[in-house]
Amino acid sequence: MNRTACPLAVLLACAVAAAQQPAGPKQKKKEKRPLNVDVRLGWGGCYRPLEWAPLDVSIYKAPVDEPVQVELTVRTRQDNMTDLSISRQFVLHPQRDHHEPMVTKLVFGAESCHWALRALSGPDEGRLLAAKKVEFWGPSMRGNAAAVSRQQLLIGMVGRLENSFGLLQLPARSVCSSPHGSGAVFVKHKQYEQAPVDWTAYAGLDLLVAYDVRWDRLGPLRAEAIARWVAGGGKLLLVMGVQPIPDAGPIAGLIPFKTAPAGPLPLPPATIGSWGCEGATESTVLCWSLAGAAGTRWRTLRKEQFELRRGAFPRARRGDGGPVVAAWGRSGFGHVGVLGFDPSAVGGRQRENVAPFWVACMRLLLGDGGKQGTLAHSSNPNPDELGYDDNHYQLGTASQGTNAVLQHLLAIPELRPISIWVVIGLLAALAILIGPVDYLVLKRLDRLPLTWVTTGVWIVVFAAGAYYGVQWIRGSVMRVRVVTVTDGVDGTPGAWNTRFTGIFAPASARYALTRNELPPQEWWASVSPTEGDSLWRYRTRESADRSVYCLQQDGANVPWGLPINIWSMQCLLAEGQDRRLPFAAQLQRQQDRYLLQVSNAGRVAIAGGYVRLPNSRLLRLPGPVAASQTRRFSLGPQAAGDWSHADSPVALPAPGGHFSAEKAFFAAGTLQRSRAMEDYLGQGAAVVCVWYFGAPVPFGIAGRRCDYNHVQLARLVVFPEEGSF
Repeated sequence: MNRTACPLAVLLACAVAAAQQPAGPKQKKKEKRPLNVDVRLGWGGCYRPLEWAPLDVSIYKAPVDEPVQVELTVRTRQDNMTDLSISRQFVLHPQRDHHEPMVTKLVFGAESCHWALRALSGPDEGRLLAAKKVEFWGPSMRGNAAAVSRQQLLIGMVGRLENSFGLLQLPARSVCSSPHGSGAVFVKHKQYEQAPVDWTAYAGLDLLVAYDVRWDRLGPLRAEAIARWVAGGGKLLLVMGVQPIPDAGPIAGLIPFKTAPAGPLPLPPATIGSWGCEGATESTVLCWSLAGAAGTRWRTLRKEQFELRRGAFPRARRGDGGPVVAAWGRSGFGHVGVLGFDPSAVGGRQRENVAPFWVACMRLLLGDGGKQGTLAHSSNPNPDELGYDDNHYQLGTASQGTNAVLQHLLAIPELRPISIWVVIGLLAALAILIGPVDYLVLKRLDRLPLTWVTTGVWIVVFAAGAYYGVQWIRGSVMRVRVVTVTDGVDGTPGAWNTRFTGIFAPASARYALTRNELPPQEWWASVSPTEGDSLWRYRTRESADRSVYCLQQDGANVPWGLPINIWSMQCLLAEGQDRRLPFAAQLQRQQDRYLLQVSNAGRVAIAGGYVRLPNSRLLRLPGPVAASQTRRFSLGPQAAGDWSHADSPVALPAPGGHFSAEKAFFAAGTLQRSRAMEDYLGQGAAVVCVWYFGAPVPFGIAGRRCDYNHVQLARLVVFPEEGSF
């Protein structure tokens, strides 16, 4: 008893002493600090519907007490049928600003997006930290944000903003001139820290101006993104100022010469006046040497050619003259121009008055019109005639080519509608069995009361037969149909892929891709057929039928979740670079004959092919080329129509039905490269096109056995030479 009483007495004494101590202030509960997040769309609010666009997410003074790994998910409306959810993982540091550059796709009229931030580590692991709906604009899209149409131009700018020679005032003194009518011109600037780090974020631009860029501030990732975008079909104008282009780096690899300061360049008042400057006297500016451009496929402008005449620079002339002050030419599938001096150094009144100068410079890269828009000077553009439309968006050539490819993907027996006569026949058979047959048989057996039982049996039998019959008709095997277009330029490393994929699901589930030989930096998104030639704003207010979940990390956007309903097909579009083309080719001219050598590096035989020549001529391959083999052909040219999506000289007898190769060349993701090939044809090059049936597909479906159908098209730009092998 005494042993128990001693500990109890001690505890009682401690409790009394604690009760006698004065009560301290109550400890306040730690309040959660709000999360300050800013979401900005596109290039200053401008984007092109159905194409990749930058989406910048900035978190200011992160309210965390320790470094926390988080996952940011942004959901946008990609097209009229699909929501695209993109997730990125990164680390938030206490009281630091964090900028996360993302890339997404938006449909015309998408007025908002949803973002959510979830903790992946720390005390709040697994919890939702914040979520919000962000409005991009109000009911009217005119103003700071706009869906840029095909008759409008979107020009991006990085680098020096102050005193940029009136570049930002260009929209007030120019219009886009195209076969589709006149359109507005948008010029949008991004700071160094806000410039995209992924090449897809530049996809909606018609032209990027790098104005006296400090490449050390821009960083290697952004420089690499710009270089990759140009190689795939982008257009870049480099304006030299004080900062040199690094001798080694992705930007230097775009131009066939080195830049070095060559000294002063005197400009007479007549030249400066022709640019639109007022009150300027003779000026001397620092001009960088562009020596080395001569002798290549680039064109140059010398000092004496730089005076504007009729609003455009004259064509380059042969002969030695003054120093080269500008050069431009092809780089891969893209176009690059270099202006060797800073035009803002000439002084005088500038701003919008110098629009003729920029119009002339940019026309060298944008072209003179034709199938695409170009710049034209206008002293006072009329806003009512510049292509603004808040409710309607006109689609272009790419939508027609995309619909043709999707039609091929969807052309499987499982997706064909069941004949109405089958349904009528089954219902008629059930009615006959339940009615006269059941009655006559039971009456003969003198068991008419059993009709309550037999009727139920017949209904169950027909229900089970209908279910398993539809399963037999629709199939129980997952089908994956793929159309791949791979393009390259002879002498340029790497190749560009555009892959259309249709996945038919025999059961409702969320499917995931597995990588076999999938290129590590591919950009995947959903793709859906479009109805008619236009998109309408009211369609985006309807709920989406499908969703795609992607992880955007390390320069790629790869789906990790594909919810597909039973007996339906989800179509995807992937874009990216590959290590090499599956074939190589050489072309030689011998008077009116051509010698073609084709080396097949693929795993399956080249089933066929042809060669596009200048002046609308064509060479047809007379036979296949086996895997890992080389064949030579002596071919004579024949007449062919112009290269366009409406003119398809070759219909491929692909498994599952004929398929028009040329329609795939003018679909989403390939149209820009096809336009570049047209330009190469105009310069005397040739395009070798081959196709494969049954080539290995570089991905699979996790945990599923699939039936693959792959049509691979490959094109190579070559430069014919005289002679023989």
